[in-house]
Amino acid sequence: MERLKNLTGETVNLTVMDNNQIVYIAQAKSNRLVKMFTTIYTENTITDKEELIKELEEIRKKAMP
Repeated sequence: MERLKNLTGETVNLTVMDNNQIVYIAQAKSNRLVKMFTTIYTENTITDKEELIKELEEIRKKAMP
């Protein structure tokens, strides 16, 4: 996300779908004066790459009996 922000100069958001809603889970903020502002999901948001990979593996196991 940081690399994309640096390349474009824009704020980069990572989102997921939760039912019919978009949930912002991470953000790399631009240094520009005019920018879109959003907040990330909750204090329970997974921000560690390895933790996220483990969570996704658990989800896959539950989804594929």
